[in-house]
Amino acid sequence: MHHKRPAVILAFGIVILAGVMMAANSDSDRSTYFGGQQFRVSAKPLDAASASAIIARSSQLHTLYMSDGCDPNGRQFVAVTDAIEGDSYSPLWRGVQIEFNPGYPCHQFRSENEITSAVKTGEISLNPTGYVYRCRVIGPDK
Repeated sequence: MHHKRPAVILAFGIVILAGVMMAANSDSDRSTYFGGQQFRVSAKPLDAASASAIIARSSQLHTLYMSDGCDPNGRQFVAVTDAIEGDSYSPLWRGVQIEFNPGYPCHQFRSENEITSAVKTGEISLNPTGYVYRCRVIGPDK
């Protein structure tokens, strides 16, 4: 009887490990803003080597603006994108961090135009990351 216990423990460990690996490789559904409207997207980060190669050779990447250090009104900053599915759409989005410059409080942006204006006034700085995400727009966020 005692010989079955290690096999059961091993099988249980394999099941847990498989679940963790599937979660790490699965898409993450999240909200994002485009043109003032909220959309639901499914996003999956690419591995570092693939992301670096794509950044080096591709000028067709869309942008996913994020601000990890900003929690406007105690809520997580919702990413903003410069594209949704349509003409000239690519499913690859490069992450860009929004950094609020000293003297400017963090707040939520809802469009690329708002971000562009904030850069021009010196409110924020943009820092491209090495992250590339494969994104699929699911539809309007309700």
